[in-house]
Amino acid sequence: MKRIIRRDGQILLIPEVEFESYWTSLTNKPEEIIELYHHHGTSEQFHSEL
Repeated sequence: MKRIIRRDGQILLIPEVEFESYWTSLTNKPEEIIELYHHHGTSEQFHSEL
Protein backbone atom coordinates (compact mmCIF):
# COMPACT_ATOMS: atom_id res chain seq x y z
CA MET A 1 0.00 0.00 0.00
CA LYS A 2 1.41 3.38 -0.99
CA ARG A 3 0.30 6.44 0.98
CA ILE A 4 1.01 10.07 0.00
CA ILE A 5 -1.36 11.77 2.46
CA ARG A 6 -1.77 10.76 6.10
CA ARG A 7 -5.18 10.35 7.74
CA ASP A 8 -4.76 13.68 9.51
CA GLY A 9 -4.29 15.43 6.13
CA GLN A 10 -0.52 15.86 6.27
CA ILE A 11 0.99 15.61 2.78
CA LEU A 12 4.12 13.47 2.65
CA LEU A 13 7.16 14.45 0.59
CA ILE A 14 8.21 10.79 0.35
CA PRO A 15 5.35 8.28 0.12
CA GLU A 16 4.96 5.75 2.92
CA VAL A 17 4.99 2.17 1.65
CA GLU A 18 3.46 -0.60 3.75
CA PHE A 19 3.79 -4.31 3.04
CA GLU A 20 3.50 -7.68 4.76
CA SER A 21 5.98 -10.50 4.29
CA TYR A 22 5.65 -14.09 5.48
CA TRP A 23 8.23 -16.91 5.43
CA THR A 24 6.93 -20.41 5.98
CA SER A 25 7.56 -24.04 5.19
CA LEU A 26 3.83 -24.82 5.07
CA THR A 27 2.43 -26.12 1.80
CA ASN A 28 -0.96 -24.41 2.15
CA LYS A 29 -2.19 -21.69 -0.19
CA PRO A 30 -0.91 -18.20 0.69
CA GLU A 31 -4.42 -17.00 1.62
CA GLU A 32 -4.80 -19.88 4.11
CA ILE A 33 -1.41 -19.15 5.70
CA ILE A 34 -2.30 -15.48 6.17
CA GLU A 35 -5.60 -16.48 7.84
CA LEU A 36 -3.75 -18.90 10.14
CA TYR A 37 -1.31 -16.14 11.07
CA HIS A 38 -4.11 -13.69 11.89
CA HIS A 39 -6.00 -16.31 13.96
CA HIS A 40 -2.79 -17.06 15.88
CA GLY A 41 -2.55 -13.40 16.91
CA THR A 42 -6.17 -13.49 18.09
CA SER A 43 -5.56 -16.56 20.25
CA GLU A 44 -2.48 -14.91 21.81
CA GLN A 45 -4.63 -11.91 22.73
CA PHE A 46 -7.15 -14.17 24.49
CA HIS A 47 -4.38 -15.94 26.42
CA SER A 48 -2.96 -12.66 27.66
CA GLU A 49 -6.41 -11.59 28.92
CA LEU A 50 -6.76 -14.76 30.98
